[in-house]
Amino acid sequence: MFQILNFEEIMASDFRFMPSKSGKLDTGEDVVFNRFFEHKVGENYSNLVFTSIIKRDNNWTSEITIQNVLRLDFDIVDKLLTRSNFRDIIVFSDYLGDGFVQTLHRNMIVKVRK
Repeated sequence: MFQILNFEEIMASDFRFMPSKSGKLDTGEDVVFNRFFEHKVGENYSNLVFTSIIKRDNNWTSEITIQNVLRLDFDIVDKLLTRSNFRDIIVFSDYLGDGFVQTLHRNMIVKVRK
């Protein structure tokens, strides 16, 4: 049905920084892309900060956007799906169907039946 990040593991491990990615745009311009979480103390969300650094005409420019991300974990997802009358809720840690442990796995791949 869907894939989300498991914030129980993210908060427990204090995960913040994702690996940088770089490449070329369709226009041939170089680009570097960074993402990191800014965890809000006392809130139920974190900010996901996106930074794109693009080389245009031999000059580097940057663009920063911020997206609020609701901190979902297995217990919240399970309650929401159960209340919505979904059944046979199965959670995997990856698309290969490997088992999920709330405190160990960052991804939740959720499969359900209505």
